[in-house]
Amino acid sequence: MPGLDGIEATRRIALFHPSARIIMLTVNGDSDELFEAIRVGATTYLYKEDSIEEVGDAVRAVVAGQTLLTADLAGRLLGEFDRLAAAPEPEGPPPPSLAPRERAALELVAEGLDTAGVAARLEVSENTVKNHLRNVIGKLHAHARLTAAGEAGSHPT
Repeated sequence: MPGLDGIEATRRIALFHPSARIIMLTVNGDSDELFEAIRVGATTYLYKEDSIEEVGDAVRAVVAGQTLLTADLAGRLLGEFDRLAAAPEPEGPPPPSLAPRERAALELVAEGLDTAGVAARLEVSENTVKNHLRNVIGKLHAHARLTAAGEAGSHPT
């Protein structure tokens, strides 16, 4: 995108429209960039080479309020929550924390289990797993918005 990259576009959309459900579409698999997109407001991401069926499934899932996570991204999210808990920002918002079941669901996704597999292991419904994953992403997004608002407030205009 000329003049604005996808990360900054996602950040701005999420800042001005916090309820927006953003799907990042990417041509490469740079996991750092994809993680940053999730951190700043994307709900999930797709690759340009994904089939039209996968794109349709993802759009329907996101519209229905679901969050789609790959094993790699789930692992990165666990690391981010651990990092935030270990080094809270002294003047920023309190770091988000995961409920035990949210953490367990995220760990199982990081191991490569799909929603049905996570549900079976935790002995809960697939809807409960989907809610846990949506909560995880929501906590990270809320923290990013609070941090950005705090940073904006600390700079003179």
